[in-house]
Amino acid sequence: MAEILFAGAASEVTGSRHLVQIHGKHILLDCGLCQGHRKDAEAKNRNFIFDPAKVDAVILSHAHLDHAGNLPHLVKAGFTGSIWATPATCDLTQVMLEDSGHIQEKDALFFNKKNPQHPITPLYTVEDAVECQAHFRAVPYEQPFEPVPGVTAILHEAGHILGSAQVTLLWEEDGEPKSLRFTGDLGRRNMPLLNEPFHGGRTNTLITECTYGSRRHEGEGDGAEALLKVLEDAVRLKGKVIIPAFAVGRTQELLYHIELLHQAGTLPKIPIWVDSPLAKRATDVFERHKADLDASFKQLDSHGDPFNEPMVRFTASVEESMALNSLPGPLCIISASGMCEAGRVLHHLRNNLNDKRNQVVIVGYQAEGTLGRRLMDGQKRVKVFGIDHDVSARVVVLHAYSAHADKDDLMEYIQALAPSKPRVILVHGEPDSAEAFGSEIHSQLRLAVEIPKLGESLRL
Repeated sequence: MAEILFAGAASEVTGSRHLVQIHGKHILLDCGLCQGHRKDAEAKNRNFIFDPAKVDAVILSHAHLDHAGNLPHLVKAGFTGSIWATPATCDLTQVMLEDSGHIQEKDALFFNKKNPQHPITPLYTVEDAVECQAHFRAVPYEQPFEPVPGVTAILHEAGHILGSAQVTLLWEEDGEPKSLRFTGDLGRRNMPLLNEPFHGGRTNTLITECTYGSRRHEGEGDGAEALLKVLEDAVRLKGKVIIPAFAVGRTQELLYHIELLHQAGTLPKIPIWVDSPLAKRATDVFERHKADLDASFKQLDSHGDPFNEPMVRFTASVEESMALNSLPGPLCIISASGMCEAGRVLHHLRNNLNDKRNQVVIVGYQAEGTLGRRLMDGQKRVKVFGIDHDVSARVVVLHAYSAHADKDDLMEYIQALAPSKPRVILVHGEPDSAEAFGSEIHSQLRLAVEIPKLGESLRL
């Protein structure tokens, strides 16, 4: 009997980890970092609710840290198997994990200087991240492979970020074929850069994300138009624009729209800086994998390289990053992390939140408990580096940049699978969103829906 243990992203959005047991072998779907309330996230990241040494293989949906960020710790804790992913995901995860290890080393060093009586250790280091890379195995979309004996896996396009994949597992039980589909993070249709998510096929069990299961993206406009309005306001006010952006995916989408505005002749004359070493390395990976991007990107790229727009500069050093604080507006700074939980964006927020001429632009999902979520929710006083700061800057939320399928996209996706009458399991969604979406699936499609809690096991 096959079974699945929900070890993360169950009734919450971050920390994706789902352990599937088939024929006595264990396949871990994703191994992400939990993000949010610090103490709670720290405990979940350091303490697996399964034995890593008994995991036979990992299949990785994509490179975002909430899906891949705990892999070095898994290896440190005893995992010795292979980590399967698309070629682009392998390359992006390499740069993501090394950067994550570097940040954790720096954070531990800073904390220990302030608290020498209670020192902490990084969850993992840069060296751990490098050692983890030896476990990666690249496999193209739609090419079957065998992560463990008796189980075939296939990766399908997910359309969320470069290299993102859905995972199908196939096996036999008592002479009958069985299947499981895991969406990872499912992207939207008609998004720039990315190909359309794979739809259709058949499966017995569907494990799907439901991040936006209770809302639609409709009426939220075009990303390039929304960005243009923000930049025009910055020029008019002589203010600064701070955009906390995921280094992988969202930053490259912003660069695409900046090039789109440039080619249309509407890009305002405003210095634009990308202040994230990780974003620079990730953009280099996008350059290497341009063949995997969609037709709209290739058309734009034929007239000018979106990843090398003349109006955009990447900071080359810490000193150059610090110097941005003394530059007058108008100025736009794109910096990580996307949820404002770490990285250089915290320094830019600390220096610019108290000026009403400035704008903080939210272009991605903000998990509960993060600084980004508090800003998005309109809090007028927030802590940055443990110090209270007044929020006088205008906070602008651009939902047009969401890379997650909304409720209509998800329903259309599930409807394409409905003829095979799959059992639907909702993960990667806050409880209210999951409950609302589950009710709609049941009422509209008459499919069985379950919403597991952290630590719950279900037989397949």
